[in-house]
Amino acid sequence: MTDALTNQGISRRSVAKGAAWSVPVLAAAVSVPMASASTAESYDVGVSASCVGNYDLDQLRSGLGDTVRSLPGGVLLAPLITPITNTLVDTLKGLLSGLGFEEFESRGFNIQAVEGTVPAGTQFTLSGGGLININLLEDALGGAGANALGLVSINGDDAVIELTRDLAEGETQLISLRGDAVDLSVGGTVTFGLVGSDNPSTAPGQPNTSSQNFVVVETSLGNLNLVNDLMDAVEGVPGIGAVLSLITTPLRNALSALTVTLQLCPGQEPPAGA
Repeated sequence: MTDALTNQGISRRSVAKGAAWSVPVLAAAVSVPMASASTAESYDVGVSASCVGNYDLDQLRSGLGDTVRSLPGGVLLAPLITPITNTLVDTLKGLLSGLGFEEFESRGFNIQAVEGTVPAGTQFTLSGGGLININLLEDALGGAGANALGLVSINGDDAVIELTRDLAEGETQLISLRGDAVDLSVGGTVTFGLVGSDNPSTAPGQPNTSSQNFVVVETSLGNLNLVNDLMDAVEGVPGIGAVLSLITTPLRNALSALTVTLQLCPGQEPPAGA
């Protein structure tokens, strides 16, 4: 009987000991992968339009320089072209700012990792509506540093763009619609949006698609009534003296006819006289 009790006791202790070790091991094996999968899948992407500024300063500078060079007495004006052009550019920037128009700073769409890390390989579609030369878009997306976008494919006026690296929570990446890829002389609607869907843990999440309407206004400096102020600035350039009398009238006429291309941001009104 003693042997029977001993055998029975050993058997019960062995079962209890096995149960005590096996339950935690099983719990750990189940819970770790579930937590890992949940963290990896949870991210919220926000897409929003970005529009700051209305004109390309390089184009404006080029137009003003060509205007000055086209005036009579080119040989005499050669030493004065640079100071006159610089004065015109600086003055015109201030005058346009007074009308509510600024140099281009940002034009495109922001991609923001609102929640979680948005993984590399996440794709977006860009529809150009004739405004964007999709074939030149790859150059516009290129560059070092923080740029995290690459061109995947082109289909007519549409393109597929993807993140080439992870976008950490709180980080924002701009897809810039400027440069040779964008025709600033035409209008149109551009749409940018996430392919598929994200999986935010908090409802309702952020918009995954945004559209931006590009409204273009072609006007002249004469229509904007800015020529008198520009001429006052030119007359103040040191060293211009007697030469100014040779170009005052033709310069005034040329500036009055000079066309300025303004792109309006959403909600912005065109200038008076445009």
